[in-house]
Amino acid sequence: MKIIFIAGPFRGDGTVEAQRNNVEMARKFVNILINNDIPYYSPHMNIDCELIGRIYDANKLSIELNREMLDRSDALAVLPNYENSKGTIGEINRAEVSGKKIFYLEKENAIEEIKNWLKV
Repeated sequence: MKIIFIAGPFRGDGTVEAQRNNVEMARKFVNILINNDIPYYSPHMNIDCELIGRIYDANKLSIELNREMLDRSDALAVLPNYENSKGTIGEINRAEVSGKKIFYLEKENAIEEIKNWLKV
């Protein structure tokens, strides 16, 4: 089974509201993936969700876990509004270096591209 790693902003401007908004954006796309039977891993729905509003004492754990899960994934799907997210840019770079396929979910046909890629 191929697995898609979902990358996107989490911390935003550091406010709880920004973090919640970013998790909700991820949730929206995760539900689209679920509705299309696309296997995924989303940090937003895993460890990041538990970090909302915390001082980032768990930051090292979340970074290491997310890197490991990205390395184990077959492709990367990037959430919208990632351009100012250093973490997401780092994940894109890591995926590029390892030769992973990268999908940008803001593209109109991204889900179809992923579904076609999964068939190969």
